[in-house]
Amino acid sequence: MADAPAGGPARPRDGVGVIVLRDGAVLLGRREGVSHGTGTWQFPGGHLEAFEDVAHCAAREVMEETGLAVSNLRPGPYTNDIFEADGRHYVTVYVVADAPTGTPAVCEPAKCAEWRWCDWHHLPEPLFLPIINLRRLGFEPGHA
Repeated sequence: MADAPAGGPARPRDGVGVIVLRDGAVLLGRREGVSHGTGTWQFPGGHLEAFEDVAHCAAREVMEETGLAVSNLRPGPYTNDIFEADGRHYVTVYVVADAPTGTPAVCEPAKCAEWRWCDWHHLPEPLFLPIINLRRLGFEPGHA
């Protein structure tokens, strides 16, 4: 499973997914060359650093990955994501944010092949497991 503390059981890792909205669309990127989920579509995001505020992490990750500045950050739901084939377990905490201006850039080409604005009800396939789980919860970005 996930990284185990010395002499202890494996524990889930934390992830922050940022649901970036613009004109009713969400921003998705196609994962490239990453440890798991290569070729799937994901939100911007990453790992929460020690002592970091979740909203700060969300804004930082979006800027690092896309070059976009986000605003109006608000808490979203969470998902429990078990990647059985990869032996990984994550709890993904979502932040909903707006990006009213700017064009997303591929700032980390080793991790993301492209960014695309997508209609929530017509997302590209295949989706990264946390987004599949988020949709199973019945989440609607326009209601966040």
